[in-house]
Amino acid sequence: LDSEFSRKPSNPEIKFPEDTNKDGKISDDENKADDKDAGKTTVEVTIPKDGSVKPGDKVVVTDDNGKKTEKPINQDDIDKGKIDIPVDLNPGKDNNVTAEIINPNNPNNPGKDSKVIGEDSENTKAPETPVITEVI
Repeated sequence: LDSEFSRKPSNPEIKFPEDTNKDGKISDDENKADDKDAGKTTVEVTIPKDGSVKPGDKVVVTDDNGKKTEKPINQDDIDKGKIDIPVDLNPGKDNNVTAEIINPNNPNNPGKDSKVIGEDSENTKAPETPVITEVI
């Protein structure tokens, strides 16, 4: 049996570079420091350095809405140890993000990680209800 058909990539790790204070939420300040878009963030998918990931594998990141972004992995990515993929965020709530590294010869056995990131920007919070204090 060819080992390429049984090779399972090790699990990647998801990181959120915009979450500079590592509190699990992306605030206005953190968002403005980077892409200035409350509806998007960059997912950094670490590529395991154990030899289980090969050029030609692909990384698939799924955002909270189920939208998949797929990118082939090349030797450069493996050497860098990471791939950055932009994803959409639902403002004002926790977002589940999943990353899979898939060997195309063994697609049902991916390396996988899931993380939750909160989108906590001020401009997404509902405005306060105005209070009528005087009727004229």
